[in-house]
Amino acid sequence: MTLLNWLERYSIVWEDGRAVSKALKACCDILLDSESAERLSLLLFWAYSKYPDDGQIRTNSNNLASIAINSVRGITVESAMTLANRLLEKEQAVPEMLLLLLRQAARDPEIYVRVPILQNLPFLMYKKPDLGWQLLADIFKEPQPHLWKYTERCFYDQYRNNFNQVAPYLNRLLHEGMQEAGETWGRISALASLAGHIKQEELFQTWEITKSNAAWKGVTQVFTANLDLQKYTAKCISGLISILQQENLSGEIIRKIDRCFAEETKITVITREFAFIFLEALPASATNVDFVGFLEWLGYESRRNPLSALELTEILAEKFETTMNASLLWRTEPLIAALKQILQEADEMDDPQLIQRAINLQDRFLKLNLRGMEELLNKAGQD
Repeated sequence: MTLLNWLERYSIVWEDGRAVSKALKACCDILLDSESAERLSLLLFWAYSKYPDDGQIRTNSNNLASIAINSVRGITVESAMTLANRLLEKEQAVPEMLLLLLRQAARDPEIYVRVPILQNLPFLMYKKPDLGWQLLADIFKEPQPHLWKYTERCFYDQYRNNFNQVAPYLNRLLHEGMQEAGETWGRISALASLAGHIKQEELFQTWEITKSNAAWKGVTQVFTANLDLQKYTAKCISGLISILQQENLSGEIIRKIDRCFAEETKITVITREFAFIFLEALPASATNVDFVGFLEWLGYESRRNPLSALELTEILAEKFETTMNASLLWRTEPLIAALKQILQEADEMDDPQLIQRAINLQDRFLKLNLRGMEELLNKAGQD
């Protein structure tokens, strides 16, 4: 309260805009009674209007969020949002002066000023939807290619229950902001498809138009993250299969899909079709880093379904013989373990044809000089 009194009484304090903005921020973080809120709202509006844009800060950074937290007006607007959210959390009225400041800041010609609003908007949209959506509309009244990457949390909190309001913004992002926020579009669109708001076919058709690797990365993140949720498993597998069937997939996307093979909660839901298509999608340049998760899963599959594991391992052997360099496979333990399990199962089943296939596979790996094969044979001889 003392700090608030000083800000109101001593004009000398206002000679240093940075000191004023930090003092106001401290007050907004602590004070919450209605009288203080009214007083703070007036001071925030005054500070926002008093200090011009800091051109030196703006020219020294391409990061809008960084500019905002290092500028007087950016800190002031962040403080205004903090105060508004704290009042809403306590079910208290937001002063009209504070609402006026937020509406004006949302239309500020300097777009870095709008960033603190977007960063603090999700809670405000939840507590006061009409105001939240109005501020979002103000911010994006005109094309804003550099602001879309700050919207993800807003859309994430709203896509499930208010997709009709999110959808127009996703469409605009698709045409305005894919260069900087392609992953945001991918993640929110994929989540919306899981929730039933977008047909998966439409999602992939849209990607075919954009050809955005960033968007594909976002879509992949959502499908792999939700793979083990029973209500989404089928959709996620279908989506990942569609991704794997695309041409020229980046190594990053291959690696993201590969990781789900090694996760304990997901290995049981991976289907045979999914595994085969993943294996077929591995590029000639793939190394052990690209599919170590798949190799771990192959060991699990060899215990659960040896015949399926045999078929997959035969395909892998063929890829090593034709397109992939087996010498780059530095971690061979999972693959050797799978082969050992296949040989044991073939022997126990006493199926001559199966035994011959397993032995042929063993011989192929020997010819490839796969690390660990000699040790496997030595142990088998000792047994």
